[in-house]
Amino acid sequence: DLTMARQAEEAREELSQLRVVNALKDEFLGLVSHELRTPLTTILGNAQALTTRLDTLPKEVVSESLLEVVHNGRRLQTMVESMLMLSHLESGQELELEPVLVQRLLPGIVREFAQIHPDARVEVHVTSALPPALAHPAYVTQIVLNLLSNALKYSPPGSLIEVEASGENGVVRVAVLDRGAGVT
Repeated sequence: DLTMARQAEEAREELSQLRVVNALKDEFLGLVSHELRTPLTTILGNAQALTTRLDTLPKEVVSESLLEVVHNGRRLQTMVESMLMLSHLESGQELELEPVLVQRLLPGIVREFAQIHPDARVEVHVTSALPPALAHPAYVTQIVLNLLSNALKYSPPGSLIEVEASGENGVVRVAVLDRGAGVT
């Protein structure tokens, strides 16, 4: 009787934990679907406007619409990459790391960011002789783009954003500096 009672209690606890995990998963999926829907709506709206009214829209409106499509497409790509990375990490899969020359990667990331945000003022400062960093280039790119987006979002308009990379004792450090108020 004691063994069966213990097994029943363990089964109830396991069921309770599964219900909590399932509720968290449902909440996460709700948040993700909302976050995905916003840029997708912008992309589809701009694409529809361009498709139906391209000949009548002023050139600057067409340019702005195309930039919005690119920006929101990249937002979607970043979200999907984040979910894939999270899925890989949760499943215990190892990330495929490779030697990355950060000093070569950062200028391309900043150029990509500048295409999406042409009014952003971003400077890159890299210590000349950085060692290779063992990393996943796509995830480094994603992280730096996220930091740049946050810096732009929370800085005064037109202020300078700096991306700095330095190395010490075989460790590469990348920092994104902005002129925002910081955490208050």
